[in-house]
Amino acid sequence: SVDLVEPLEEGPACMLFTREFYTLVRDRLTPGGTMSMQAGMTKRGELAFFTSIHRTLREVFPVVAGYQSFVSCFGTPWGFIVASKKVDPNKQDARTVDKLVADRIKGSLEYWDGVTHQHAFSLPKFIRKSIAKQTRIVTDANPLIVT
Repeated sequence: SVDLVEPLEEGPACMLFTREFYTLVRDRLTPGGTMSMQAGMTKRGELAFFTSIHRTLREVFPVVAGYQSFVSCFGTPWGFIVASKKVDPNKQDARTVDKLVADRIKGSLEYWDGVTHQHAFSLPKFIRKSIAKQTRIVTDANPLIVT
């Protein structure tokens, strides 16, 4: 997981949301490895951050999948993105996810299971349309700045 603060103007994180940085991450992942990250809000009118990151990751990784979850402290749905060389979370059915959780996690989870997984990766139509329309690729020369 890449857990970063948002790329604020003059902040150090803005270069960690670029094609160049994601290329470094990809080159260090194992063939079955995944990168996951927060990617801002996923509510109407606030999708530029999420869709720009999604588009940029598609330049670097063969598999990119966005998902969302309601984050109560922000009072809004929040977007996350998984990128991988080959693991596609959209192709994991509920039973597969439940088995992965049971095999890899000691104890029980209160939130995530196979049904939650399928729901989270089933993005609403307005988000899917915004992803499809986005053309911006974030680079070192053209960083994404949150104002």
